[in-house]
Amino acid sequence: MNEERGKFGGEAILIGVVVITALVAMSYFFSQRQTGLRNGASGFEGLTVWLNSEGQNARSFSGGWSLAASEIGLLVVPLFDTELDKDRVPAKTQEDFIFQQDEYDLTYRPIAGKIEMMPTMVLVVLPKWRSGMRLTKLAHPALMVETQRVERLAEQILDRDVSLGYGAKPFTEYPAEDGQTAVIYASQHMRASGCTPLVGTAEAMVLGECRSEYGTILLLSDPDLMSNHGLSLGENAVIVRDLIKEYTRGKDVVVDYSTENWLAREMRRSTRERSWADFMRFFGPPFTVIWVALGAAFMFVLWRAGLRFGPAMKPEQSEDVSKVGAITARARLMLLTGKAGALAQDYAQARLSTVAVKLFGATHAREYARREKFLAFVERRYPEFAMPLDEVLHAIDTLPSAAAPRQAMSAIDDLDKVLERIIDDT
Repeated sequence: MNEERGKFGGEAILIGVVVITALVAMSYFFSQRQTGLRNGASGFEGLTVWLNSEGQNARSFSGGWSLAASEIGLLVVPLFDTELDKDRVPAKTQEDFIFQQDEYDLTYRPIAGKIEMMPTMVLVVLPKWRSGMRLTKLAHPALMVETQRVERLAEQILDRDVSLGYGAKPFTEYPAEDGQTAVIYASQHMRASGCTPLVGTAEAMVLGECRSEYGTILLLSDPDLMSNHGLSLGENAVIVRDLIKEYTRGKDVVVDYSTENWLAREMRRSTRERSWADFMRFFGPPFTVIWVALGAAFMFVLWRAGLRFGPAMKPEQSEDVSKVGAITARARLMLLTGKAGALAQDYAQARLSTVAVKLFGATHAREYARREKFLAFVERRYPEFAMPLDEVLHAIDTLPSAAAPRQAMSAIDDLDKVLERIIDDT
């Protein structure tokens, strides 16, 4: 049975190691894939580097621990999935990989939760390029995501109709604040009601401040305004820096690639002054009845304890009482058994053994516990006690088995007196 348990325990450990290894491998594979995406032309690692160089704290986040929503000034959420809550069809050939519409799967609920929980602003970035742009490193219009997919995704985010359009020229210019101009290659703009354009116009908007079901957000129709590739064009980098600083107001920028909602709200704790009145409430109604009941129970326990045990005694009194108690217990035992004589003889032998341990130690106690040996020692060392001890032992030995308890107790008391005098003189 133990061998089977050991075998099962070993198999369980082995299975656990295999599962953990598989999870670590999957995590590493996914992180490597995300790293390639983030550092590629359509990623946003360049945005964090640029902002940090301009004195704005910015970092990327892939999940794994909680983020305090109150510490984030702007949460950038790139959407690399055009069909939320729907799994991608696995690519089987190299051509499938190149024309794959989505980079990885996302779900709508975490994205809505991020928008709802952020006390500041969320920047949602719509997708533009298929996986082929990252794999081939060629930004060709044929590798752009289907228009209908992006429109449905934008409508899901804003909960209203959104129409998508494209620039007429390879490099299209869009007006921004303070007379600046954004330049985007193969641009993708939008038109949506309830949005105020920040880059572009109402009919061709690249970046807008929009009302959504869960709050006001920034919606970016073309990621190349602030992607690794797009920041190098025109005045894009300066436009993005100024806009972000306006919205963050000194707080951090987080580019959130995670597939789950890791935001955490801070609990608001109300503080108030405490006084003795607060404490005294525990003694008012309805607690008064409870305290009275507890007090009555405590007094009853003290009264019963006083009746049962009496007042506290001095040390010498307690010693006398303990002796009386021991004698009383022995007498009661003899009365119950009806064999006082036999019990007295057993007690005498046990008493000699106990005294022998005290006088000679545990090593020699067995030898001197024998009656003849013990009497010989007493006669040699304490001759004045030899005769009384021999007489009381003889009296106990001659007691009939069914002797009266009083007779047996008298003999035992005589034995205890002699032995205590021997111990005291040792």
